Amino acid sequence: MSTDPVILKAICSCIFTEGDRDRLSYFEIVTVKRGDRVKLCYLCLGRHAFYLLRMNMKGLISSGTIEYDSIDKAVVDPANNSAMLLILMGITEWEDNQVSLASDDRHNLLLRLVVAWQTHHMWKSNTLQYLPVVEYSLAPSQQVPSRMRVHPFKGFARKEVGGYSIFLRESFQERPSDGSYLGTSREYNFVESRGIECRVRIEEPIPIDWAKEEIALKFLAVEERLRMIDQAGTWFNVIQDKPYMKRMNLNDDLSEWSGWEFLSKTMTKASACVLLRRKYTPPLMDNRQDIIVTVHCPTKIMGKGRFTDDELLTECHIIADSITSMNATSTVYCDMLQAKVDALMFNSEAYKWLNSRLDVRPSFAVHAKPIVAAVISLLQREGLLQDRKELLHSIDERLPTNLNLCDMIEDLKWASVEGFGNLLKSGSVGDDNAEYDAIRNSWYSRVSSYVAYCLDGGLLGSRLALKLVLGSLCELRSPSVRESISCLLKFILHLRPRDLEKPYQAGDVRHLIGENGSLINYTFNAHVMEGLNSLPQDVHLPVRRAPAEGGKKISEMTQTEEITVASSGSTTPGSADQRPETQGKPLELLAATLLQLLRKEKCVLLRAQVSAALTGIISADRSMKKPLAEAGLMELAVDLLDITDDGLLLAALRLLECVVDESDRTKMLVSPRSVLRPTVEIIKSYCDTKSKSTVVAHACHLLAGLCTDDATRAECIANAEQTLCLHAIDRLCRGLDQEGVLSVRDAVTGSLIRDLGELFTRLSADKQCEGLKNDLEDFLTSSLQVFAMLAGEGMEANCVYLKEKGLPHVLSAMRSRLPEGLSDLHARIAALDERIRAGASERSAASSRLMANS
Repeated sequence: MSTDPVILKAICSCIFTEGDRDRLSYFEIVTVKRGDRVKLCYLCLGRHAFYLLRMNMKGLISSGTIEYDSIDKAVVDPANNSAMLLILMGITEWEDNQVSLASDDRHNLLLRLVVAWQTHHMWKSNTLQYLPVVEYSLAPSQQVPSRMRVHPFKGFARKEVGGYSIFLRESFQERPSDGSYLGTSREYNFVESRGIECRVRIEEPIPIDWAKEEIALKFLAVEERLRMIDQAGTWFNVIQDKPYMKRMNLNDDLSEWSGWEFLSKTMTKASACVLLRRKYTPPLMDNRQDIIVTVHCPTKIMGKGRFTDDELLTECHIIADSITSMNATSTVYCDMLQAKVDALMFNSEAYKWLNSRLDVRPSFAVHAKPIVAAVISLLQREGLLQDRKELLHSIDERLPTNLNLCDMIEDLKWASVEGFGNLLKSGSVGDDNAEYDAIRNSWYSRVSSYVAYCLDGGLLGSRLALKLVLGSLCELRSPSVRESISCLLKFILHLRPRDLEKPYQAGDVRHLIGENGSLINYTFNAHVMEGLNSLPQDVHLPVRRAPAEGGKKISEMTQTEEITVASSGSTTPGSADQRPETQGKPLELLAATLLQLLRKEKCVLLRAQVSAALTGIISADRSMKKPLAEAGLMELAVDLLDITDDGLLLAALRLLECVVDESDRTKMLVSPRSVLRPTVEIIKSYCDTKSKSTVVAHACHLLAGLCTDDATRAECIANAEQTLCLHAIDRLCRGLDQEGVLSVRDAVTGSLIRDLGELFTRLSADKQCEGLKNDLEDFLTSSLQVFAMLAGEGMEANCVYLKEKGLPHVLSAMRSRLPEGLSDLHARIAALDERIRAGASERSAASSRLMANS
């Protein structure tokens, strides 16, 4: 159940001699039955055979080499999740030419065995052959008793999908995948008679890269949502977008599960999606796997009590909660796991999880505890800790005699644990000094990361955290104590070259930047750097600090850059040499870096964050606006308006509002990359959520701000008639607070209908009046334009909504109370009333036809 290359290399040395080795790709502990004898051994897949290695790793078991040429077929018992029988052909030393196996992860083992068997035959005969896999009830003597499984709910059935099982309503029938998603994943489709479709996508498990930040599920959810929207059309609406917690563990799975969910709608369907991540999977707790569950429901059956949003979400939640690994048990290879933990191959998050879930801790803690004890004593000496004795007792440490942290850190270079120390001795890897240096420097880097974890609650929880140590710098009085703490901070920050053959040298960040121009060729502990940047200005630190207005943004940029490199792959260390050169304030360097990142980054969520950061920089320093605009910021922001994601649209619109001024008005409206077309498309959106309403409100603010004179407004109206109504929308939206903006339909139509109704209730009934005040007439004209836009061609759903809101009644009141001299307004009201009633009727008729056809 593991593909760890280091362990496979060690296993390979136990099976083969130096010159006769087969490359291994997979190993797992299995149970082998030979007659009445049952024994555990390692099953290792090679290129041309698989091998059965003794548990003590002292050679193969008797007849432990089984070549793929001798395997005729594989038999699995559908009633048992672990039993498997391999039928051999030819003359072998196995009884009845049968190899009876029991595997905790039979599905994965069988999948890899089939691939290895087919690859071998393609290599040997240059033809594609398939290993027959037969489902058959095996005899009790060939089985290992399986654990009792939880039965599905009433009305549900168990379905197997890629090594997992789910609970699905009995009305769903499986159908072949349509191939809409191509990649390394496996997709399973189910559909029921009403047209509701369920898709379960199982991504391939991948090893966790502990040196990089993994892609957050929130980021993946944005990409998944865009994929759905791009297939369905331009209009979309995100109803729900939040973290999700899996609620069922049906087989005592030891792995960690996390999730994210969203509910979106397009013109054709509503989609509920739950993204799950299974992390720290047995046996070595070093893999993760993503699973995406999506339920699509046609729009024609949504609403009116037939199938609601809550029912759609519940359907998706049941499937996501019931996802269960087909593994019979969660077996942990404790000895191998402990060896990896002792080698400090995990990160801080993993250490916490392993400690709390499996009670596994690194043996190196014996070397880290004296440093923690010294920090406790130094802080107590300065009067910053009061319970030193209790804290030292908690980590089984006595009062330290050596409080010189610099010497203790130097000693860590040669500190090691049993079984790992030999690798750190010179000459242990032959005559290659460079390889020896890389091994030691990598170890020292992992040591610094583990010490940072111990100081940040790893040993004492909230009683001693990194925030407390950093905060003490403001109150340290003794120069020697300050020097010791600063030395420790340099070590756990561990700013070092990416080239591991070069040694770590504690130095000032300012010195390194002066020599190299940037830190792109260096690595460091991002969590420690973030903590250092959050400290007050007057604290002397071993790192360079930006001015007050940019400190927080630099901290955010540190995190963003790491995530970008680890996730999307569109920003790489090599891309930094094309970054525009900037001199002067750190804020200018940050702005130039963010602008370059905005050009190259493909991840939607990160682009939104970068846009928001640039907006903050321009707001804090207005002198940054002109150079950023000249560098192409406005064009980049306009391009972002074509991406159908509410978060990114809102960030881009805010950025444009901040950077555009009167001198840019004509350029922004009449240039080939005009802001007019995408902004008008946003304003025409039909929606009923807060996020969508906020986006449209900002689009109105932007265009209304650009159309401030008659000439510009006339030019815009010639290209987009909706521009005339922007002042009415803008007037309404500006009256709402930023966080509580109502939905566009409610903010525009609801508020406008209410205001019009109240207005005409107060108007005099004297119909002989010649007219109204100019500003009131303008308001009525632009308000009618708002409704005409929302009730335009193809927006019959809006007509239904406006009718339900009572707009026809308000229009009737307007016609009865308007002065007769305003013939143009009378005509507009009559046309709008007729359009709303006709559109609502068309919508009802279309719904009836769809019902009849279904």
